[in-house]
Amino acid sequence: RREAAAKAASGAGPPVAAVSAATSSAERPIGAGEPRLYRVVHAPFVYLRAAPSTEAPMLGIARKGATVEADAMRDGWLRLAEPCKGGGCGWVLEHGGRMGL
Repeated sequence: RREAAAKAASGAGPPVAAVSAATSSAERPIGAGEPRLYRVVHAPFVYLRAAPSTEAPMLGIARKGATVEADAMRDGWLRLAEPCKGGGCGWVLEHGGRMGL
């Protein structure tokens, strides 16, 4: 099983930012009150998880090239600004290399 990376999206549109890894386990807002856009760069997809852990239940996937909005970060995981199906918050690993994936 392979987790993946979401990197900052580029191009026109809403503000975009690269976010460095979190240094604590507390959730941190990553924008000035607005979510940031990230583009999935890992092929073929990344997992959307119910919590910031590779052991958390999978809620769905985001395919390479997809754009996701994140509003907070915890320990290298991005919390999605939009709820996943079922209404829960989804989490995506920002960069799997930090976890040896």
